[in-house]
Amino acid sequence: ESAMIDLDELPAPGAVFVLADRTRIRQVLDNLLHNAEKFTPPGGRATVSLRTDAAQGPALLRVHNTGAHIPANVLAHLFEPFVQADRSLARGKGGLGLGLALVKGIVALHEGTVEVETDERRGTAFTVRLPLDLSASVPLQEASANHASKPGERRVLVIEDNVDAAESLRDA
Repeated sequence: ESAMIDLDELPAPGAVFVLADRTRIRQVLDNLLHNAEKFTPPGGRATVSLRTDAAQGPALLRVHNTGAHIPANVLAHLFEPFVQADRSLARGKGGLGLGLALVKGIVALHEGTVEVETDERRGTAFTVRLPLDLSASVPLQEASANHASKPGERRVLVIEDNVDAAESLRDA
């Protein structure tokens, strides 16, 4: 059994636009979701939400998981290259410890910030703040028409490098 990743409703009053490279922001989201999936225990939950901080404030992309919290000695260096919480030779979670350093670098290039909150009882949340593009706007009805869902229906984001596997997961 794996963790479930939910896309929370977007409480923003309309579409949220940022001045950003779509591919790089997708890398940020991919890395954060990969970590959420990797560190959320079976039956746990990960959520993704997007909102604006205020009328003119930044866009806030938040990825939260119910997995284990990050120890304080690792937290101080979490966004540095090659830093991992599990320093044993049998790193069961895999990876090189580059994902969060990449996240921080990409977000900084977009004049944004990334921060982490961690708690033994509630898990870990990463919040990415990106400046809004106030010159762009699309009416709410037009922006949400492509993402309409039925009441009680959940939307699940599938991120997979293998196209066949992604399509199979989508259709499941």
